[in-house]
Amino acid sequence: MKVVCITPAGRQRYMQLLAPYVLSNARVDEWQVWLNTVDLGDLAWLDRLGRHPKVRLIKPPAERPNGGYTIGQFWPRCADENTIYVRLDDDIVWLEKDFFSNIVAARERNRDAFLVSAMVINNALCSYLLQFTGKVVFSEYVMARCMDPMAWQSADFAQTLHLWAVKAIADGEIPHRFGDYPVALARMSINAICYFGRDVAAYADRIGPEEEEFVSCVLPTLLRRPNLITSDAWCAHFAFFPQRPQLDKSEVLDAYARLMLARFATGEAAVSP
Repeated sequence: MKVVCITPAGRQRYMQLLAPYVLSNARVDEWQVWLNTVDLGDLAWLDRLGRHPKVRLIKPPAERPNGGYTIGQFWPRCADENTIYVRLDDDIVWLEKDFFSNIVAARERNRDAFLVSAMVINNALCSYLLQFTGKVVFSEYVMARCMDPMAWQSADFAQTLHLWAVKAIADGEIPHRFGDYPVALARMSINAICYFGRDVAAYADRIGPEEEEFVSCVLPTLLRRPNLITSDAWCAHFAFFPQRPQLDKSEVLDAYARLMLARFATGEAAVSP
């Protein structure tokens, strides 16, 4: 099946790290970049990104962009019945080398699941799984809630987790593989998800301002299907909004930039504007 990557866009300071991973990957047939911003500097950068043959810029269908509240309007563009979609937030700042092949394979073998989420560094449910499987020990218990007070809100938590991950990635110690875990009747942060277009075709025009709630809770309930987190595909999500002011001032983004440059040191990444 055709594989289309989707990103609600977009902040240049993050997407310039994401772009090389997406554009250099042969498994991705197209990158749909949803223009969900009014920042003129970001729009100018996105316009340059759109000159790449793999990129398709999607303008707002109806509403003026207003952060997360207007992402839902783009979903009807991503419901083709013969396509697998991989939706990545614009602040996904690292992907493991075989990310797209791995998440698509997990999607195809778990046909009973509605959404297949990657194992996301800085995602509360994924942090819970890191704790549950004994890969990381936290100073406080992380609950299996997408807005856990520590794993979703704390900038100190996110910064420490990111720096652990950066070192482990550089040392070749992650990703860890520990199977797939179902998620049922619970909201899930949709930082990096994969779905069959045919599964949302009948419902895409109903996705409104509460995109994440509808996609991760309402739709699976309507379909009577669980979601799933796979440890076969790893990525890093920079920050939730309570964490961002501190993380933007930290060394975390520079650390991921160094990982990106090391990955593409051969010039393979000369695909980003």
